Amino acid sequence: MDSANAELATDDLVIDAHVLAAVTAMLRARTKHMGAALRAKDSPQLEQNKHLDEGTVERAYWHAGYVTAMRDVLRMIDRREEKYPVEMPARQR
Repeated sequence: MDSANAELATDDLVIDAHVLAAVTAMLRARTKHMGAALRAKDSPQLEQNKHLDEGTVERAYWHAGYVTAMRDVLRMIDRREEKYPVEMPARQR
């Protein structure tokens, strides 16, 4: 297999290198943009770490944002896999 079609495998998870590169690039761009905005606007609020306090609105919003981010990543992977299907190998036991 050439490097253009290389796969990274861990147990039952196989990720095509193109999919990984595309998702990584999108995540880096989003992280850079959002990180700069957070530092510029919300730094004092973030320093309070209210998202760590159980039962707070901040904790609920943090978890909602985290779940949303994971869903976004899964959608990106799904879109890339539709465009570049990856054949999953049979599990070896």
